[in-house]
Amino acid sequence: MFRFWFPKLWHDYDDLARRLREHGNDDIGPPFPGFPMHGITINTGKRVATPMHVDFKNTMAGMCVISPFGRFDHTRHGMLVLQELKVIMQVAPGDVVFIPSALITHGNTELGEGETRRSWTMFNPGGLARFEDGGYMTMQDMRRQGGASAVKDFRAMYPLFLDHAMSAHMTLEQLKAHHTVPNHV
Repeated sequence: MFRFWFPKLWHDYDDLARRLREHGNDDIGPPFPGFPMHGITINTGKRVATPMHVDFKNTMAGMCVISPFGRFDHTRHGMLVLQELKVIMQVAPGDVVFIPSALITHGNTELGEGETRRSWTMFNPGGLARFEDGGYMTMQDMRRQGGASAVKDFRAMYPLFLDHAMSAHMTLEQLKAHHTVPNHV
């Protein structure tokens, strides 16, 4: 589903995983073969309802996969709130939702008495792209090797990184064209 709706982003994530492996970082690979997201969180508390938050450490313009499970009335409780969009979504157990969790404040409404809600999420940590963009160095290593000016120069590139990240998102028209099979007469 992620590959269908976000083909360019999937490609970027898959390329990042491949380049990290090629650079000798096999231990940084995604947890599930064939799915290029590197981070996973399973919230196993019986009454998982997250407060409003932004996942600042996720990839800036990336997508986060969210899937709740448990026994709760999704039409009344445990709804997903997307604050800046002014949207409240009914997300049933087993549904899968994609949101840019580093850009949109999100959380869940409370659960009803006796209800159980858990959730499963996948995401790409922003530090992985920053690690690659920084020449496979951490910011600390960059500072040690090139001083404060190297870090400053790297941070000056952030607008270019954001432009690249945003270009991985397609309009509905671009997505339709991407999936269109040409007619051969």
